This record gives sequence, C-alpha cells and structure tokens, in this order.
Amino acid sequence: MLSAKEPEQKKIKLASSESRRLKNNNEIKPVIPFIYKTRDIIVIDKPYDLHIDGEYDVTVEKLVNEQYPEMINPKEEIQHKKGQEIKRKLKFCHQLDYATSGILCLAFTRKSCASISTNFQERKAKKYYLAIVQGHLPEELNTFHIKTWINEDVFDENKFKMRNYYIEDKETKEKKCLIDLDLLKTNEERQFCEQSKESETEGEILSRGYYKVKDDNNNNSNNCEEKIPVTKVLLKPKTGRRHQLRLHCLQLGYPIFGDFNYMTDKEMIHKAHRMMLHAYKLQLKDFPELKTNDPFSKEDEFEWNL
Repeated sequence: MLSAKEPEQKKIKLASSESRRLKNNNEIKPVIPFIYKTRDIIVIDKPYDLHIDGEYDVTVEKLVNEQYPEMINPKEEIQHKKGQEIKRKLKFCHQLDYATSGILCLAFTRKSCASISTNFQERKAKKYYLAIVQGHLPEELNTFHIKTWINEDVFDENKFKMRNYYIEDKETKEKKCLIDLDLLKTNEERQFCEQSKESETEGEILSRGYYKVKDDNNNNSNNCEEKIPVTKVLLKPKTGRRHQLRLHCLQLGYPIFGDFNYMTDKEMIHKAHRMMLHAYKLQLKDFPELKTNDPFSKEDEFEWNL
C-alpha cells in the first residue's frame, strides 16, 4: 500500500482548468484540479499553455505548492516532529509539454515517485490521448498504426523541434528514410539521422466535425465566423519520445490543430485557441484508472456531426 490513508478520487467538471481561475494578490492564476490524491501522490489535470517547472512566474510546481500545502507539510509528519517544519519537495513522475493539457502525476517522496515512474520506464503505463487534427481523416484511417524513428531536427536553428527520420513501410515492414541524406553535410548531422530512436503509436477516429472560429467582435457564443473541418482521434503511444504524437499526426498528413511548431498552414494556426492535445486517460499498475473529462466536447467550440 502506498499510504495508510484512503486515497481521494475526484470527478472534475472540467477536463482542463482553462476557465477556472484563482485571484491572488491581484494576479489571476489557473486553479489546478486533482483527480487522485494520497498523502504522498497527487494526480492533476494540467491546464494547457503552462510550464511544469523552471524559471517562470507561473508553473505547475509553484501552483501545486500554493494550492495544496498539505502535500508539502503532511499533518501526520508535523505531529511526530514537533518544532520542526517539514518541507517535502515535489517530484515529477513523468512530463507533459507546455501546450499539452491533461493527466500529470506528481509525488512527494522518492518511493511514491518510483512506484509511478517505473511504469513509464518499463513501458507498462497505458497512455491515451485525445487530439483534434486538422481536416477530416478518410475511412481507411479509422484505425491506424505508425512507427517512425525520431531525433532532434538537424535543420531547426532554434534546436527545439524534433523530426521523423525513418518510417516503417506498412507492407514490407522495412525502415525507409524520410529525408534526402545528401542534405546532411557533416558527420554530426548524419548522426542525428543514424541515432534516431524508434517510436510507435496506435490510433482511432472518434468523430469528425468542425471547429468554430469565434468572431471576437461578437459576444454571442452561437456566432462564429468560420467552421474548420477537424477530426477527433484517440492516440495510444507505445513509446514516449519527445513530440512523438505531434510528429506522427504530421506524418499522417493531419497535424494537430493549433500546433504552432508543426502545422504547415501558418494562417490556420492562429485560428485555434490552443494546441489541441490532451492526456485523457492513464492506466498504471496498482493504481485505479486515471481519467479526465473530454475538453473537446464543448458545443460552443465544436460541432461533432459526422
């Protein structure tokens, strides 16, 4: 057992806390809802566009420490060590990108952190993401499987983006190169290609529909200036490479809507209010199923009718 105390499980009304804010010292900060909580572990529903840690004014780490002080100073430990202030440090059991929302597991002891992070390291964690991709996927992609080899993008001057260097041929299962090797001029550049790591994702279409681009000059929520074809997909990554899901959707020809780094239609990017990728469900050994609500089901933002 991870804790003698019965864990709290909470059904949250919102799948991300973008519309819930906490006013503190004249600052408006996002509220961090939890979906599972023990003395040593808290699983939150991370808002989108939020760094998990680092030298930023607002981060997941700072907000959790502010909003859940009992995780830093458990009452049981304070009672046993009178006169001493107990300050436990938050540990991330895994990571989510700045723009991605959804399930994020945090721990306040090494043992509890290892109980979760081992699931990821040994690829025993079953991860499910919801994504909205641009366009209507065809019937032949109702279910899909993609395997590529990923590494840092040698052509990205900002050294942020990743790239698919190879892909598995669906028929022959052979490894096919996706770039012109003649463009790699140095040994260092060629190593990016040669040292790319295998990544694998399964997916399925949940629904086709439209994203409603709102008219900023009209307060009527039912009024929109444009409807953009989109598809909601369930993504099940088998590996955990950086930007894996974003690259795999791009490779399919249907990038994640609102993905500033990988969408090729730059005019379309700014029509989305966020990058539409959400960590929806997580299954871990010796834990209950962890699940959020669907943030892409709001009728004033989407029309799912296909």
